[in-house]
Amino acid sequence: MLIFFFLAHGTPIDWYNFCREVSEDVVINNSEKIGGFAITVEIDESKFGKKKYNRGKRVEGVWVFGGVERISGKGFFLWIQ
Repeated sequence: MLIFFFLAHGTPIDWYNFCREVSEDVVINNSEKIGGFAITVEIDESKFGKKKYNRGKRVEGVWVFGGVERISGKGFFLWIQ
């Protein structure tokens, strides 16, 4: 892909990091309280990481906790450290 588009080796990585930072800023800056009386909020947690080839080892990664209101679609994400 790099040769086809004549891109430097670091360009796709820089673009990926930029998109990730923008997405993170949007989620953090648009966070608000959700839920309330008779409002259903679905919550879940996930671990994002890379799987190693060795079985039985811990997967390195980051835990993410999130919630979404069913009706309005408002939501939140928390990165757990």
